[in-house]
Amino acid sequence: AMAAITYQGPDAVMGVESTWALGYSPARPAGMFPGSVFGMLGGNGSAAFADIDSGTAVAVMRNRCSIGDFTTAARIDHLVMDASKQLGGSSRRR
Repeated sequence: AMAAITYQGPDAVMGVESTWALGYSPARPAGMFPGSVFGMLGGNGSAAFADIDSGTAVAVMRNRCSIGDFTTAARIDHLVMDASKQLGGSSRRR
């Protein structure tokens, strides 16, 4: 439910095309929409997101402002996905 897409269209503030899930972005910083992620990217390249299926949460804080540069967040996202795969895919406790 948290990651379910609830709106697709122009952002009311920025005017750019966007996708929202209950006030959060349903995309990973690497740009994928797996259906189990919610979080937010900041304008300076920071990010915070959680993956419901794998039980992981990630926060990326930057000490340099580079507007719209999400390279660091995407690299860390790829590292987290690779580590999750090596650990067997989903680490979620049931």
